[in-house]
Amino acid sequence: MTRDGWVAPGLFFRAFLPAALFSLAADPLPVTDEFLTYSRLAINISAGKGFTDDGATPHAYLPPLFSVLLGGWFFLTGVKTLASVHIFQSLCLGLTAAAAYGLFRELLPGRKAAVAA
Repeated sequence: MTRDGWVAPGLFFRAFLPAALFSLAADPLPVTDEFLTYSRLAINISAGKGFTDDGATPHAYLPPLFSVLLGGWFFLTGVKTLASVHIFQSLCLGLTAAAAYGLFRELLPGRKAAVAA
């Protein structure tokens, strides 16, 4: 792998590791109603009940992307805890940093893309 090929994975881990370690080490914030709604939606999606709050009635208040991705994470891991949500959000943060590098690499010359990401 070339030196430039290590930049995206490096950015991923530089974003993921501190976020994951902090979220697991810090005292959790109080759980809000919005989190509970996202969590219920994700649990129902992982159980195959669709984008529903109660398992039967479709939900139309929150945007679906995060709940769908979180539901997929719950389905793949089988773990539906607050710590699992923290790890999932840390993975999303790391992937965002790597994707931002890919975008900036197309827009900016040389090493400026890694600095911008």
